[in-house]
Amino acid sequence: MIDRRVLTVILSAIFLKIVVSLSHKHNVCHSWDGYYTDKDCYYNPDQHSELAEIVQRRGYTIEEYQVETKDHYYLKVFRIPKPGKTPVFLIHGLYSSSISFVLAGNHSLAFVLAEAGYDVWLGNFRGSRYSRGHKFLHDDSFKYWDFSLHELGVYDISTQLELINKITEKPIAYIGFSLGTIAGHIYSATYPTRAKQIIKVMISMAPTALLETSISGLRTIGPLFPSIAATVNAYSHGELLPRNGVIKNVINSICLPYPHQMRSCLAIIQSGFGFSEDQINPETLPIILAQDRDSISMKVVLHQRQIVHSRKFRQFDYGHSGNVKEYHQDVPPLYHLNDIRVPNHFIRAKGDLLGTKNAVEELYHYLPDDVQKGIYVVDHPTFSHTDFLWGKDAYYLVYKHILEFLSTFK
Repeated sequence: MIDRRVLTVILSAIFLKIVVSLSHKHNVCHSWDGYYTDKDCYYNPDQHSELAEIVQRRGYTIEEYQVETKDHYYLKVFRIPKPGKTPVFLIHGLYSSSISFVLAGNHSLAFVLAEAGYDVWLGNFRGSRYSRGHKFLHDDSFKYWDFSLHELGVYDISTQLELINKITEKPIAYIGFSLGTIAGHIYSATYPTRAKQIIKVMISMAPTALLETSISGLRTIGPLFPSIAATVNAYSHGELLPRNGVIKNVINSICLPYPHQMRSCLAIIQSGFGFSEDQINPETLPIILAQDRDSISMKVVLHQRQIVHSRKFRQFDYGHSGNVKEYHQDVPPLYHLNDIRVPNHFIRAKGDLLGTKNAVEELYHYLPDDVQKGIYVVDHPTFSHTDFLWGKDAYYLVYKHILEFLSTFK
């Protein structure tokens, strides 16, 4: 039994939190102390806005396009237009969407590129909040979520790049983050000739095609993975981390509105990625925690896990009989990275537990010598995986370098 006095204290604390939250008109503060005192704080509508609203509120024009892939998924592509300028395609990471590139205020990568005069395009993978449609399937069916990394590269990336090329009639600078780098390499290895025609250069932020099996997060969940996958497939038709109202409200109540909650949630999220305390921005953290969370197929995660453990960058492994049926051979076909003809530039961080030095360099050296355009190492000892998107110093440590590198390809 819980002591009555302890129960009274707990209930009083919960009640106080509810009262304070209801009366708390501000949602972001310039300092951590401000969240407790409500001083130097303000209301940032980005926490409850969609991408188009965030872009327009900062004075930019936004265009939206819907495209259909060859396997009939509907994808949405956003554009911050600069007609006649070099098109730059941004594609997001796992459990995310294109909104991840606009959540860090004016220092977001999409706005940095727009201010530098680039024609900015923001892509979305199937299943994310902006690309839920299908010509025949409902997104609550297992068939809808029956896709792996392969489909993201050969269909989603291909379809979106063809749209941009058709509209702009210019070669594209491709900037992928994490999952976006994997899909880019699958696409350019599968269609090397076409990729060379329409991609000017590929910049990979935190490339993760070949992760190390020594990563603590993979070791921890490895034995539990079959049970997790079976549960996800049984209860959500193969959709991992569905973005619905119930889950959103639960996460927000746990992670917001105070610093101790926000930091605890961030520490859990980043436990397998790397944690950089000095890169946390008190103004943007609540926006990120509320917004950057999205669905992905369990099969995508399983595919990446297969690549990690096989140490082979190849298509989805269905097992011996499944592979014979799918591929007419008993092992999955490889993605031949040595066939890639697009110039590639990698960016890694010292504190990134996913895109580690060994993993990034191993992937890089599979590329032909004539397309290797260097590996840039972020000059910060603990700069980590998600800091590429929201790190307080991301502009000075990463984005300035990207602008300088892109200028050599104009």
